[in-house]
Amino acid sequence: MRIAHMGVLSGCLLATTAPIYPTAQAALLYNNAAGLCLAVQNGQTANFTPVVLEPCPGAIPPQAYAQQWAVYGPAILAPGTLNQRQLCLDRYLAGTTVGTQVEIYPCNGTAAQNWFFNLSGQIQDPKSGLCLGLVPVLPNNVDQQLTMQPCGSDIFQQWSIN
Repeated sequence: MRIAHMGVLSGCLLATTAPIYPTAQAALLYNNAAGLCLAVQNGQTANFTPVVLEPCPGAIPPQAYAQQWAVYGPAILAPGTLNQRQLCLDRYLAGTTVGTQVEIYPCNGTAAQNWFFNLSGQIQDPKSGLCLGLVPVLPNNVDQQLTMQPCGSDIFQQWSIN
């Protein structure tokens, strides 16, 4: 299913308190061009773990677990964090330039963790205006870390929720 549009929501957060997101429906984020799914590298849950593309799970439960993302408001919650320590899709060191790496980091409600699905099916950062994507360099793009790229007609920026 393709997401048509999801706007960024804002809320009031205390500066000393990280947001707690309620349980949300988990799903796969599928990169249409690569034929791969968004995943946390090696299923890790450590801070700064890279977000990569991996084969979609099919019937392999451990791999599927590392690819179950949940969208809640402006945050995209990382796999395995819906009922545990919550981790979010995050721009490394809150970077806003082309090539900034994307990782998981504890949810904190900052702009580095705000995303929306734009009308072109891209996952966009509202602060920098850049989109989640990759510059293909690895064979088959497997395990390649995702980065922030200029939004455009790049087929490696097209995402579906499955």
